[in-house]
Amino acid sequence: MLIAQITDLHLSASNNEMAKANEARFDLVAEVLNNFSVQPDLTLVTGDLVENGTLESYELLFRKLAILPGEVHLGLGNHDRRAPFRKVFGARGFNDGFLQYAIKAPGLIILMLDTLEEGLHGGAFDAQRAAWLSNQLAAADRPVLIALHHPPIPTQIPWMTTKQDDPWVELLEDCIQSSDKVVGVISGHVHRHMHRAWAGTQVMVSAATAAQVALDMAPLDPDSADGRPLITEEPPAISLHHWDGTAITTHRVLAGQYNELAHFNPSMEQAMNEVFLVPKSDA
Repeated sequence: MLIAQITDLHLSASNNEMAKANEARFDLVAEVLNNFSVQPDLTLVTGDLVENGTLESYELLFRKLAILPGEVHLGLGNHDRRAPFRKVFGARGFNDGFLQYAIKAPGLIILMLDTLEEGLHGGAFDAQRAAWLSNQLAAADRPVLIALHHPPIPTQIPWMTTKQDDPWVELLEDCIQSSDKVVGVISGHVHRHMHRAWAGTQVMVSAATAAQVALDMAPLDPDSADGRPLITEEPPAISLHHWDGTAITTHRVLAGQYNELAHFNPSMEQAMNEVFLVPKSDA
């Protein structure tokens, strides 16, 4: 099973340069997804769907999602707002006021979590959301992949990291560690690709569709602007998660035009046969 993940679209109905750039980057990602030689079975969009949480921005998002291939599932991030989202996309997937739902796929259950606390940049996860997750994990009849916006791990980027003693992180960690069914956690928010072992599984963070966060690990004093770069114009990215029934393999795909240096032409057939040659056993 092949799962595409895009994240941090930051689409906006505003007619400014950033809005135009983010829409163009989304269009490039959609073009790449539509032209994969093997089409993803579904696409997960893990939050910060829009820049400013307005009704008009969600209406733009609704139109833009139509150009993505196949089945698309949405999650919420800190730039999102539930009320205007529900006006455009409806109440499907909401449980107890949070956008948390299960996707039953062949051999895998995907649980989309809601880590949004409106007005807060960082993540949130309370007892109500944790009870839903615990019930889903207890009832799961197959392995589980968890999707959310905020990664519950340190990132080494001071203004984009998560403290491990944050109550919401500890609560989520307790839920996941109590189950032996979780095969991975995927997220966005950081606008960079990274992964880390956590809670007995792997957290895989996808880079953004919008512009990326600069990688600067130096300590940061919020009261002393030091001129460091915060956002960079690196290419938009996609994460491809392949579930083979036993484990998840994640590939990072940069959207854009790149020179092709080799092709599988007839002159390459002998070399390709050597690649696929199975060594003879000594037995």
